[in-house]
Amino acid sequence: MSNAIFYIGLTIGGCFSNSFFLESVVRLDPGAGVLMTFIQFMYVSVVGLAVYLKRDPDTGHFYLHRKGNTPWRVYITMTALYFLTSVLNNWSFTFGVSQPFNLVARSSQLLASLVIGYLFFSRKYSRMQIGAVALVSFGIIVTTLSEIYSKQVMNNSCADCDALPTEVFSQVLADTNTINWLIGCAMIISSICILAVLGHYQTDAYKNYDIPAEEGLFYTHLMSLPMFVMLVPDLVNHFFMWNNTPIIWIYLVVNVLTQYLCVKGVHNVNKLLGSVACTLVTTVRKFISLVFSVIYFQNPFTVAHWVGSISVFLGAFLYIYARRELKLKKIKEQ
Repeated sequence: MSNAIFYIGLTIGGCFSNSFFLESVVRLDPGAGVLMTFIQFMYVSVVGLAVYLKRDPDTGHFYLHRKGNTPWRVYITMTALYFLTSVLNNWSFTFGVSQPFNLVARSSQLLASLVIGYLFFSRKYSRMQIGAVALVSFGIIVTTLSEIYSKQVMNNSCADCDALPTEVFSQVLADTNTINWLIGCAMIISSICILAVLGHYQTDAYKNYDIPAEEGLFYTHLMSLPMFVMLVPDLVNHFFMWNNTPIIWIYLVVNVLTQYLCVKGVHNVNKLLGSVACTLVTTVRKFISLVFSVIYFQNPFTVAHWVGSISVFLGAFLYIYARRELKLKKIKEQ
């Protein structure tokens, strides 16, 4: 039990710190997402090489160790999905998406997971789970509309900021900043949907091939590195930009280290306590990060934002409870 408490603390502390330093970097350079993702992938790959790079005593050749006979196509598929979801999520900050909105939007992964699981992976869900996802959906809609409205008023780009919300929303579509923000939202939505597909695919792959979580983590990061070749101009541009702001490198180093602690904590909580408890811990962490971001960074957050956010997190907790009850019911039936 002491190990479980330690890893719960590591998950909350590591992921919370990672979120804080991520926002610190993005505030200095909103376009930092791609370079930051690349460095995070590099770090996980280098750490993993110390474990999985082996030397054949007979030939003296080095090789990468894999447990069992997991087909490379499985790793290639997981790598492509993980690369896309990671890059799209961090790239969205370039288009004016705030960290609080990003946290709330990513909590809607339950919705994407349910829809994709039902349509493509033959998953079954209870009425309570569907109700929980409906609550999450309501929260996301309210938060999104509140974000659009508050951004329009903040930018003072509306002709009359005291106008009715419907009039503001009609003006919002003509505003360049808002269009960029909508592109960022589209990136987050795409990232969430891809992550949902990845989650279901990983569940099946880990079950069918008995892949250790750490091994899957290593290979998805290592095999993603060549894909950054098409993003080299962006990487080089921001690398030289950061040299003019040394503090950003300090934030980045801490962000990368805490990212590793966060991932390590999540994987161990999942292993020791199960996926439901792991989802509960990460959801609590996201809510803590949201409150801290609003207070510390003074991000604009209206009453409507809070209504939407609380609906999302309540829906997430309800979904976790429904999933737990479903598992207990199956155990009793057996």
